[in-house]
This record gives sequence, structure tokens and C-alpha cells, in this order.
Amino acid sequence: MSLPVTLAIPFAAAALVRVFGPVHRRLAPALGLAAALLSLVLTSRFPSAAPPAYSWSGIEILRVEPLGAFLLPAVAFFAVLMAIYTLKPGSRTGGEGSSSLMLLSWGAAQGVLLSGHLLPLLVFWGLIGICLYLLTDRGGSAASPAAKKTLIIVGGSDALLLLGAALLVHLNRSWSFDAAPLPVRGWAATAAFFAVAAAAGAKIGAVPFHSWVPDVSENAPLPAAAFLPACLDKIVGIFLLARAATGLFSFSPDLRLLLLLLGAASLVGAVLAALVQENGRRLLGFHAVSQAGYMILGIASGTALGIAGGLFHMLNNAVYKQGLFLGLGAVERDRGTTDLDRLGGLSRSLPATFGSFSVFSLAISGIPPFNGFISKWMIYMGLLEMRWAGFGLASRLWPVWLLAAMAGSAFTLASFMKLVHAVFLGRGEGGDKSSGRESFRLGWSTLIPPAVLALVCLAAGVLAYPLVIDGWLRAAVAGLAPAAEWPGFFSPLYAAVLLLAALTAGVLIYWWGAAAGYRRDTPFIGGEKLLPEESRVTGTGFYLELKRSAPLSWFYRAAAAGRFDFYRLATEATLKVSRSLQLLHRGVLSAYVGWILAGFAALAVFLALMGL
Repeated sequence: MSLPVTLAIPFAAAALVRVFGPVHRRLAPALGLAAALLSLVLTSRFPSAAPPAYSWSGIEILRVEPLGAFLLPAVAFFAVLMAIYTLKPGSRTGGEGSSSLMLLSWGAAQGVLLSGHLLPLLVFWGLIGICLYLLTDRGGSAASPAAKKTLIIVGGSDALLLLGAALLVHLNRSWSFDAAPLPVRGWAATAAFFAVAAAAGAKIGAVPFHSWVPDVSENAPLPAAAFLPACLDKIVGIFLLARAATGLFSFSPDLRLLLLLLGAASLVGAVLAALVQENGRRLLGFHAVSQAGYMILGIASGTALGIAGGLFHMLNNAVYKQGLFLGLGAVERDRGTTDLDRLGGLSRSLPATFGSFSVFSLAISGIPPFNGFISKWMIYMGLLEMRWAGFGLASRLWPVWLLAAMAGSAFTLASFMKLVHAVFLGRGEGGDKSSGRESFRLGWSTLIPPAVLALVCLAAGVLAYPLVIDGWLRAAVAGLAPAAEWPGFFSPLYAAVLLLAALTAGVLIYWWGAAAGYRRDTPFIGGEKLLPEESRVTGTGFYLELKRSAPLSWFYRAAAAGRFDFYRLATEATLKVSRSLQLLHRGVLSAYVGWILAGFAALAVFLALMGL
């Protein structure tokens, strides 16, 4: 089937949903599921037999490259799972209009991956941002500020991408991606690179354009939060960043150093912020920023193994991050909240959700044998190889990048220990009062997508090399890195066996202690007995002491004051400038006229000096 027909599938489904969805409520998710399944079948053949490029008037508009062929079936797969999840409407889904917007988002993401020309890339890229704003705004009055922030940050970066594309066309004399990599020298090439990099960074939620991601994750309808910031935005953003870093531009070691710094800041800063969050969805939003840091580090490493690890981590992150949002969505449907202080003890009433959520938590923490371990290990090895890459200071600082990546994994594990305890193991307000079977309360459409994603986490970890790395991923990286070799590759099975042995020993010791019949008593301090409620550690109280610790207290104070929020800082600066301008006229008509005349005089002098 031709590329235009493949691309038209989600847009046609969105049009049908828009027309017939309000009349037949169950038609919208059914049409979305049918379109996603059809697209999955078609795009699954692209890695081995991609359709020829589509040209119009001699200009190549659409084409399938190795990286796009690697990502298109994944995007369709995620769309299938989201269509299944929305078969049963639940709380905070955004209503029927969300279905058509999510289909448009999926179609636009396909368009970005298929673009062989800068003009369609700009159109599809901007459409994703519009859909993100509209979907976020459907979350109600609480989501309106988040939607506004998203529109300004992401929309502003889309305008920067337009500027970068215009500069690229001016310098390369071509709209195609096939032009030789542009050396980042001179103001025009440097501006073009920063414009494209800023657009990609804003889309994936990297520092300093990250603050919209936690806000959208907390307030948007849950399907939108699970599909866009956690999945599609990461895929298209990393796709553009990889193309910019390995194809569109040939930049200096100093720019590579800047990318590595932003990746490390995104990774460590966001995971530290996640540790102290009190809302589960906002916590996942900060982890979406943190995981983007790993992808940036891998791509900025400039090594074949690092780039492959960054791309594989992008795909792995979409798997377990979508699963985490859907799992927390099941909790929200059952309990009506994601406030960690109001949750607890749900492992018995939501056993399937607890099981899949535990898998996702281990995967994102980099625990073998799950997929997150493999991609993180590849990134670690890529950062180690940087010391021989000859990137100047960026190569000499390889221990810093490696330490940031490994520390991020440790803090991620700590954060998800808190989250799993607060939601499923601890005791919330009044305990768990749910009744009835989990499948009856939530429906199979809510439980199937997380279960499938949990199996993918395991399969992509245990069978990563034969299924993904040695096939699709090697072909995708072949055009992006000088040599697609995998030195230092590590099988997760050995580490998994050791970890399983340690866990088995711990379980046996616990059983032995329980069988011994040790006496249980209430805790006491200084001879005074405490009630269980007084000694219970809440889910949000796990790491509150970090806020008061000397090394990190300044960070949390600055974060609470909004010192790391680019949107807030820009807003404050704009208001200061506007107030200073107000002082110049004070609302007096004569002052307005004076400034207008002065402006005309300055313009006349400028034109005279320019000989115009």
C-alpha cells in the first residue's frame, strides 16, 4: 500500500469519529481500534519491504527511512492499546472529542516519521502541538493553566522550528533531508541548530523547557497524558534530535558538551523533584522529563552504542511509561484520586494492576531482566566509549555523564519504591474499602493494555538482542553512526539470576522468621507506647527529609520558588518590561503622540543612513 494511503488512515478515522461519534458513542473507540490495527499490519512490513517514496512535482514528500521504519509499527502498537483502553469510558477521559484529537495526534506523529521534506515536517509537527493543547484543555478548569503553559512553550518552540527550517533552506538551498550535514559555524548555522534543538527539547520535555510536562501529566485527561507526553512526544522529539545530531548538522565538541549538560540536568534534576511529589501523576510527569535525559545523553555521546541505546530507551520508555500512566489510571478510576496520601493497600483489591505496575516500576528503574536495563546499559557503554571519541572536554568528562546516568537509576528506584508503597502496599486514609472483583469494577479494556505492555517489558529485556537490537535497531542506527557495532554488550540473564537468587534468599529468611513465631508488639519510644497511626510512615513522607538536607535544600527551595521554570521566569521578565514601558507614557495622550513621532523620526534616520 502506498505511503499517502498509510498516512491517511488515522486522519480518515478522525474525520469519521468527528462526524458519527456524537451520534453513536461506542463508534469512536471502535473506529480508532480498527484504524490502529490496520496501520499496525501495514507498517509492520516497512522494516523489510518499505513502499517507495512518494513524490509530487518531482519533490520527494514522503519516504520510509530505517529509523522511521523502526518507529512506525511502535506508534501504531501504542495507538492500538490506547484504543482498547478507551473502549470503556471512565473518569477524566476528556469526553468523545478526545478520540478524534488522539487520532489526529497519532496521524501527525506518523507524518513526522514519514517526512522526507521540511515543509510536511513543519505541518505535522505543529499539528501535534495543537492537539496536545486541545486535549489538555479538555481536562476541565484545573487543566486550563497547564494547557496555556503548554501552548506557549511548545507552540513557541514550533515557531523556532519554522525559523530553523528557513535558515536550513537558506544555507543548504534545499528542503530535503538529503543535503550534506551543515557545519555549525557562523551565526546563521548556529541559530538554525539552536532553533531545531530547542523545538526537539521542548517536545520531549527536556530542561529548560520541561515544566509543562508535570502540569499536563497531572491535569490532562489520562489517555491524553499517557499517549502524548509519555509516548508520542518523546518519539517524535527524539527522532528530530537524532536527525539533527547525526544528519542535519555537523556540530562542534562544544555543542555536544552543551547537549550532554542538558541531558544530565534533565535526568538528575527531574528525578530529584519526583522524589518529593505527593500526586502520582505529577510524579510520573517528572519521570518523563528524567527519562528524556537518558535519551539525550545517548544521542549526544556520538557513539554507535550510545545512539542505539538512546533510541532503544526512547522505545522502552514509551512502553513502560504508557503502562505506568494506564496503571495509575486504573487506580484513579477505582478510587477517584491519585493523591498518594489518600491511597494505600490496593494490592489486594487491584492485584492485576499491582502486578503490571510493579513490572513497569522495575523496568523504569533499570532492574534486569526488563527492557529498561538493556537500554540503560547500552547508554552506559556508549558513555564509556566517549573517552576515545575525541570530542574534547565532552569526552574527558565521561565520568560525570556516567555518574549522572547511574545516579538517576538509583534515585528512580527510590522514587518508585515510594510510589508502589504509597499506592499498593501502605495504608491510606481509612484503608482500602473497595468491593467486588477488579475486572468487574474496571473492565477488561482497562486491564488488558497494561498487561500487554508488562509482557513487552519482559520480552524486550530477555530477548532484546535477537528481537530488536540485531535487527531493526542495527539498521536504524546504520545511517546515523559511523559504525553500528555493539562492543561491551551485556546479557541481562546473568544479572537477573543473581537478583532472583537474592530475592529468593530474602523470602526464605522472611518465611523462616514468620514460622519461628516471633512476638509482635506496638512500637514505643522511651517507654511510651505509640499508636500504629502515629508511627506509620506515609507514602509522601518517605523522602521529605531530603528537603531539609544540606546538599539538596537549596535545590528544593529554588524549585518551589519557580527558579527552574522557564515559563515562569519568562513571564516575570515580560511583566517587568511591560511595567517599565508603562512608566514611559502613564496613559497620557500627548505622551503617546510624542513616542509615535519619535519612532517615525528614528525610522527616517535609519532609512537615510541605509540609502533607502
